[in-house]
Amino acid sequence: MKKISTKKLALVGVFTALCFAANYISIPVPATVGITRVHVANGICILAGMILGPLFGGFCAGFGAMLYDFTNPVFAPGAPITFLMKFVLGLVAGLIAYSGGRKAENNLMNLIAAIAAAFSYVIVYLIKTFITAKYVKGLPMEAVWVDVGTKAWASSINAIIAIILSVVLIKAILPLVKRNEVDDI
Repeated sequence: MKKISTKKLALVGVFTALCFAANYISIPVPATVGITRVHVANGICILAGMILGPLFGGFCAGFGAMLYDFTNPVFAPGAPITFLMKFVLGLVAGLIAYSGGRKAENNLMNLIAAIAAAFSYVIVYLIKTFITAKYVKGLPMEAVWVDVGTKAWASSINAIIAIILSVVLIKAILPLVKRNEVDDI
């Protein structure tokens, strides 16, 4: 097993904290049942995947977002699901940005990574919303579709914000992370 460097461990801590804190930069949107939000957190989750790679980036995205859920009684029951969904967000971004040994150094692949991660998250989130509204909460189908529709537009806005934010920030942050690199990140 490969050792984890102090630098990588520090970056995992920093990106977990960033994924947690970014959730507070949000605008609540009333939904049929509960609320949804327009926020910048998904952009930071994607950035974590692109900077740290699929597994460490996925962990930071999932764990940071899960910790945020635990701070809000509305979101706390779904915290384990949030961990899995945000883990996938960071994982997809990292898998694509690191494909072919690129290590997030190809701007086009970073854009593709951000788009694929953001919109795969939207799809997974809307499936979760449908299942929760229909089978957990037992809402009538009309209310289910209103809830899914409300969350679809908010999630699409989140996806666009995430793509722009992650693609802009990767250009600024990656050179700083790679500077004086002793081992692979």
